[in-house]
Amino acid sequence: MPRAKPVAAGAQHLTKAEKEERLEREKAIRLGTDGIYPPAWLGETATFIFRRIAAEGAKIGLFDNLDNDALARYADLSSKLIGLQNRLDAEGIIIPGLKGGKHINPTYEAYLKCQEAIRKQSAALGLTSIERLKLATAKQDDKQENKFMAALKAAE
Repeated sequence: MPRAKPVAAGAQHLTKAEKEERLEREKAIRLGTDGIYPPAWLGETATFIFRRIAAEGAKIGLFDNLDNDALARYADLSSKLIGLQNRLDAEGIIIPGLKGGKHINPTYEAYLKCQEAIRKQSAALGLTSIERLKLATAKQDDKQENKFMAALKAAE
């Protein structure tokens, strides 16, 4: 289920009453942020990435304690992607085969899978501007009724 974007990060114009109501709802579901720290199993590069992302997200209150594991997975994947990129730079995407032919480096396939996993993880965390906009949701009861459904109900 997508999270609503915090009022502080919103680009949408809200009235004063709407802002106050939204802030109250945010307070009711907001968890602490004191437990956001890189786990011990993260490597040096992953720890750096974790701290950078956590610091940027803290500016708009994007993360809470329950996001710690997801942030760790994102940082770990990003670190592994850097290692795969370095290996690809050294070996190349096309490598010689055992029988003299050429084929795609298996590292490249791992690199693509890692990129896809990072894309999914960043979407889940709302790390890109587009994803944060997708996470912004309106109140469920404020949804406008579909005009087609209204016409069908009126016809009954």
